[in-house]
Amino acid sequence: METPHNNLKNIRKVLKYCFIFMIFVSYLTFLNRVGKLNLFFTQKDFKNIQYDAGYAWIADINDPKIAIGYNLPVTLYENDLKILRDPKATTESVREQGGGKFVIWDNGTICFSTSDNSNPTQNGRTYRVEYPRIVEKRTVRIIFAFTFLLGFLWIGFSLPGKRKKFDLRSTILGKNRKLFLFSLLALIPFLYFAIKFLLPQPLWGDELFTLKNYVYAKDWYYPATFYDYPNNHVFFSLIISLYSKFIKIRTFCDAVQSPWKIRLLLIFLSIITIFFTTLSARKINKSAGVIASILLSTSLPFFLWTTQIRGYGLSMTLMSILIYLLMRVQTSPNRISFVSIAIVSALFVYIMPTNAVYIIAMGFYFLFKLLIDLGKYKESGENGIIYRIKRNPEAKILYSFLWGAVFSIMLYYPILDQMMHVYLPESGEKVIMSRELFFRIFRLGTVEIIRSSLVGQPLLSACILIGFFLFLRNPGENKSLSRMVFGTGLCLLIIPDLFFFLLGSVPYARNSLAILPVIILIFASLIAPIPDALSDPRLKNIIFLVLLISSGAFFSDHLVRLSKEPLSYGNNSLNNLTEPFFLGDHLNFNEVLTTLKTQNTADLPILLRSPAPYFVESICNCYEQVCYGDGSDEGQTLIKDHVPYFLIQTDWKEFPANLEKYPDFSQCIPMNQDNQTSFKVFHCNP
Repeated sequence: METPHNNLKNIRKVLKYCFIFMIFVSYLTFLNRVGKLNLFFTQKDFKNIQYDAGYAWIADINDPKIAIGYNLPVTLYENDLKILRDPKATTESVREQGGGKFVIWDNGTICFSTSDNSNPTQNGRTYRVEYPRIVEKRTVRIIFAFTFLLGFLWIGFSLPGKRKKFDLRSTILGKNRKLFLFSLLALIPFLYFAIKFLLPQPLWGDELFTLKNYVYAKDWYYPATFYDYPNNHVFFSLIISLYSKFIKIRTFCDAVQSPWKIRLLLIFLSIITIFFTTLSARKINKSAGVIASILLSTSLPFFLWTTQIRGYGLSMTLMSILIYLLMRVQTSPNRISFVSIAIVSALFVYIMPTNAVYIIAMGFYFLFKLLIDLGKYKESGENGIIYRIKRNPEAKILYSFLWGAVFSIMLYYPILDQMMHVYLPESGEKVIMSRELFFRIFRLGTVEIIRSSLVGQPLLSACILIGFFLFLRNPGENKSLSRMVFGTGLCLLIIPDLFFFLLGSVPYARNSLAILPVIILIFASLIAPIPDALSDPRLKNIIFLVLLISSGAFFSDHLVRLSKEPLSYGNNSLNNLTEPFFLGDHLNFNEVLTTLKTQNTADLPILLRSPAPYFVESICNCYEQVCYGDGSDEGQTLIKDHVPYFLIQTDWKEFPANLEKYPDFSQCIPMNQDNQTSFKVFHCNP
């Protein structure tokens, strides 16, 4: 007999399978749209052929979709002669060499040459091009909109059945409201200094490169179709692209002049990271939950990097969610959690390919634990070992990681060939492994992430040592969860170093920021036995209050001193996670250009004196100024011709701005020597 409950269940089932099917259709549509799924081809004749330069001619087939994607399989026909597209061809090579080479410009114009470099308008031959059929934008929007609609309907019909199983209020607040209050208070120093220092912080090199070359280069999905440098943190770039459309920041210059609008989203992601790290620690015990929120909120590397417009903050967010899910399935395994592990791990890898090594590291821990459980099953002599393994949480986690690997490959498929070109070594290149290489990798990975977590907190090391001895005496009730945190943490610290050593590759220190929530969880677990050793709840609260006040005070003092530090050339490498060069007002190049825009009424060129931050030249156009580096041909011409121009010199800690040792600049007059930035402006040859 049909009941309303059964009808609702059937509707949910139909919606779920329809949603999964439409996700697959949407994925295939996206692959076609970026030129990676080409089932049908069309041909068009060249018309209105015009001369370009050298051996090059241009023709327009009135279909800009031919320029879609990276290296779309396009074939040129000269009568019946088939000429395949050369991915290495450039406009210059077509003009200078000819011989049938052709390229496709971004607007769909075809720049080509004939096979014998003759005149295509006079040689009597016909020219046509064959290229894949690409789905129209309107069709893509309809498919995506229908997919999202099915997803929302499925979630909407599923919520009534899940409401009783998941109590959001108790999950967030917990049973002890005072402990929740401490977690909220821990956010105060983070939010205060985030608003004071991070929101108004001007964009710096890697941020500018990301925004200019990926986020605002073309369409919103362009980061998923083009990969030329590891700077493209794909999933993060896609999120910023969509968010920029929502807040109506449409161009690179809009972002340069209002970076705070983008950083608001990143502060929100930071709060999510703190939230899930706190929930994970709370599963170990209540004290660890409070301590984790305090430690992460006052962690210098977390504060300094989580709101930078790079993928490191999002990596920490997804790692905190992943750890929470892994701990959750240890106590209450369910299908949704395992599916979530697969999806979150795939998205985590989709930010940066190097994040995959952290999933592999965690996989080693759960594989090791599965082998131990398998040994126990064999020793017990019980039947149904295969059945037990199938129900084993570790086996299901490994299965989820494998599905996550499949999903991440599917996500990366449109740019997989480009990534291989970026990451794989040249043929014949040998990997040289040495002791020095290993120690360098170990120092930039394991040592730096632990060291930076302790910087600015002198009491933290002492608390960890005291708590460690107390932990050995009484590990607490949730021993299995504590072992999981310590085990995964150890694997996350060691296995990536071994992986990079075998590859012969030295990672950036900031790549290890992804595991910072796990480091904080370990610290919180070690310190938690100190308040837990006290039976009086009031004494426990005093311990939490002392930790909160002392951590906040040391954190605040260190940040204020760091913001006043002069610009250091030695910190350009960014391998010191607690002393980045981008914090403070000294990098506010926008202020300098804004002032120059009002003063430079004669539109004089601007010369940038070396050494200078490499990114400042890229934002001059946003302020309608023309900038040249002093090493460029244009810069050398300005110096030699003694024409009027403005000079901007960077006042580095190691290289103070001083014109006395530069005789070419003897006719330069200082203009803004009293500003708070590290950029000094001079008017030369007035």
